[in-house]
Amino acid sequence: FFFSKILLFLYSFTSKILQMPLCEINGKFSYPHEIKKEMFKFAYESFAKWHGKVFFYMCMEEKSLWSECFGYEFGSNDEMERAMKKAYFEKIALKGAR
Repeated sequence: FFFSKILLFLYSFTSKILQMPLCEINGKFSYPHEIKKEMFKFAYESFAKWHGKVFFYMCMEEKSLWSECFGYEFGSNDEMERAMKKAYFEKIALKGAR
C-alpha cells in the first residue's frame, strides 16, 4: 500500500527539467552545450563567496565548459586530480590546525 502511494506520487509529479531539450552526446543523453554552460555558470557564480575556499569541478563534462563557466581549465585529467588533491589536503590541514 505504502509503495503504491509513492509510485502514484512519483508518476503525478511534474517537473520542467524534463521539458528541456536533450541531445545524444558521446553515447549518453545530456543537455545541449549552451544550456549546460548557462546552468553551470549560474551555479558557479551563485557560490562566489566560496571561490578560493572550495574546490569546484564538473564531473564528466567537456573541457571547454570549464573555461566558459569557471574561467580556467586543466590541461589533463591528471592535472585536475593533482589540483583537487592539493585543495583537499590543504583543507584537511586547516581543519587539523584549529
